[in-house]
Amino acid sequence: PVYRYETKATRPMLRVREIAFFKEGHTFHATFEEAEEQIKLGVEIYKRFYDELLIPYIVVKTPPWDTFPGAHYNYDLITVMPDGKALELGSVINFGDLFAKTYNLQYVDRDGSKKYVNTTSFGISERSFAAVIGILGDNKGLRLPPKISPIKVVIVPIPAKEHEREIEEYAREVYRVVSSSFSSVLDDREDEKPGYKFYKWEIKGIPVRVEVGEKELKDRTVTLFRRDTGDRVMVRFEEINARIEELLRDVEENLRREALEYFRSRIAYTEDKKAIKELLEKKIVSFPWCGKKECALDVEEAAGYSLLGYEENKLEGENKKCISCGEKAVHLAWVGRSY
Repeated sequence: PVYRYETKATRPMLRVREIAFFKEGHTFHATFEEAEEQIKLGVEIYKRFYDELLIPYIVVKTPPWDTFPGAHYNYDLITVMPDGKALELGSVINFGDLFAKTYNLQYVDRDGSKKYVNTTSFGISERSFAAVIGILGDNKGLRLPPKISPIKVVIVPIPAKEHEREIEEYAREVYRVVSSSFSSVLDDREDEKPGYKFYKWEIKGIPVRVEVGEKELKDRTVTLFRRDTGDRVMVRFEEINARIEELLRDVEENLRREALEYFRSRIAYTEDKKAIKELLEKKIVSFPWCGKKECALDVEEAAGYSLLGYEENKLEGENKKCISCGEKAVHLAWVGRSY
């Protein structure tokens, strides 16, 4: 764990004093250019990572006056939580040789001369899973993407008088087939009723539930329930694994689509400085910016919140004007509430 002196109010998994799942890396390079290539790679790795988690994001560069202390520049990946606040998912930082000079970190070059190394760092934490919970979850609990769910399928037998043993045996047969292709659990405990089992596994966000009851036993079928939509479909025993495979792909794509729609509803663009404050009640807001600090501070004062960062040269060639001074704007800056 990493411990830090956190001066803001803490929130579970979002802002903590003890970071239990902090994944941080540091790299050392001979030249500044090599460090820059590592920064590009780090950003791409994190983009792929959050794409796999189905978490939408923007990648922003931190303004110079708010850059990580001792760094030349840093990039942040940012998403938006349901309360409209921005959540920093991860950071990729280029220190150049600044830290090396402080700690006298040198290497011997090929010509025999000593030179300071160029360093980078990158890190993510449990905030990543907080984003999965907040963005993909619903009022019933988690809705886990199949790729990251440790359990893909849960089989729940539904007892019926005079057929309890047959249903249990059929559920075990279903489990043997399903578990041969997917990480699965057979919840055949007798101390909990099926309704409670449904509730429990829905809270945990397991993508697919297989229900096995009297009707399924009689027809040699199973009922498949998908956690993301709550829809049910009955399939023949011989088709179970093929239909589950298809269902898991559908769940993945549906969660991705819903997350993107959600994200688009939580961001806004404006060229009117007066409109920013109202938009910030539920969204993060982007606007054209010339790059000057005084203009950024002017917007921060109008909005009541700090810049989250900016997309460098995003507006190049679009003939946009800075929202503050009216001069040519090539950057797309973002402002918003944050944790």
